[in-house]
Amino acid sequence: GGRIRPAAVAMKAFLPVLSLVCVALPLLVRASAAPTPPPPPPAPQSNGGGGGGGGGADPWPTFEPATTCDPTEKTGPQRVRAYVLTTFGGSDAGIVRACSDAPLSEHNEGRAWDWVPPDAQARERGIAWVTANAHALGVPYLISDAAIWRAYAHDGMPAATWGAYTGPDAHTSHVHISFTRAGAQAETSAYAARGVLGNA
Repeated sequence: GGRIRPAAVAMKAFLPVLSLVCVALPLLVRASAAPTPPPPPPAPQSNGGGGGGGGGADPWPTFEPATTCDPTEKTGPQRVRAYVLTTFGGSDAGIVRACSDAPLSEHNEGRAWDWVPPDAQARERGIAWVTANAHALGVPYLISDAAIWRAYAHDGMPAATWGAYTGPDAHTSHVHISFTRAGAQAETSAYAARGVLGNA
């Protein structure tokens, strides 16, 4: 028989390694190319501020329709009214409505306020302040100039966005600011000692 050349021996030894690399390499390339799945979206969080009594987290502000008639001004709307009129000017178009008014609204429970801004610039600044602090104030929505801003998701629209308002009153003369029951009772964080209205 002939002599086995060293190169042939080396090639025989190398063939199993080469085949292993050929099998593993595509798997490694595929794994490295796979996109990293995005993290799940965060759940809605409260702002963590203490309530009017200090300590509790604010509830997520959502629409709370009126169910009774209690036409007495609540503390939350009173304090927002005082701050907005002092800071942005304008006039007060009222918090409460008579029980004979129909249909029933948050005004009938003393937890909505109508603000008449002095001009367009003040209207924009006042609305910007309310929407920026809506969670802490307990404001689920406001209406102005045929548009409605909601702090909560609604009809496929994400939270904290504007949409068209098609009610009978377009609210071109005033801004309607609604309050949750907790916000109306000044139990949300805006009204605590260190809240945005703590000294107002």
